[in-house]
Amino acid sequence: MIQVLILDEDKLNRKRIKQLLNNYGSIFIINECSEVSELEFFLINNTIDLLISDINFNNDVIIFDFLEKFSSSADFLTIIVSEDNNFALKAFEYQIFDYLLKPFSDVRFVESIQNFIKNHLTTKKEISNKETLINHDKFPLKLANKILFINNCEIKYIKASGGYSEVYTKEKKFVIREAISKFDNMLPNSFIRIHRSTIVNVEFIKEVMYSNYGDLTIKIDSGELLRIGKTYKSNFKSSTKI
Repeated sequence: MIQVLILDEDKLNRKRIKQLLNNYGSIFIINECSEVSELEFFLINNTIDLLISDINFNNDVIIFDFLEKFSSSADFLTIIVSEDNNFALKAFEYQIFDYLLKPFSDVRFVESIQNFIKNHLTTKKEISNKETLINHDKFPLKLANKILFINNCEIKYIKASGGYSEVYTKEKKFVIREAISKFDNMLPNSFIRIHRSTIVNVEFIKEVMYSNYGDLTIKIDSGELLRIGKTYKSNFKSSTKI
């Protein structure tokens, strides 16, 4: 069952979305909220698969503020439904699954939900194969017309690029049409999320540099510099024991 939470200040908007979702037997509306603070409180003890959310809320809060803070432990995708089209490009930075402008048609909403369901089922299948992939020390990269299996130890780091991911190995860079969130559950413990858009293999870290403001930057043995996001700093220090 796919668990969905609806976040929108407008009660009528929430009602319409619920009515559209009720057509899907595989979807369970676990909760609806009108404020971001309600969502944060709910997620302390609950999990969701999909967040359907507006962008702007009272007190100048926007949903991206929440996603920035919560991204280190988030395990769900987000569909934006908003009258504001000024954030469409920014949404790519947060791996937003889809962006619907209000007023949206029923057909457009259904298309988005069906795409999410397809993506969700594919992801579940990939995660179910996690142990097999790790035990064989191989990772499958889905390229244009083939699947390439590479050794986990060959991957230096992975960076998000819109709806794509860039996988950097010892030899070359691969660009694949997968969100970076899919890698979190499919790689061994030597890989650490250091930013909402970056996963690094600790075996390739040469040094960690501190700025005067307490920010951390990683230097890979081949010279690349990777910034550690503020929300990931504590987990990185704990994982690397620094």
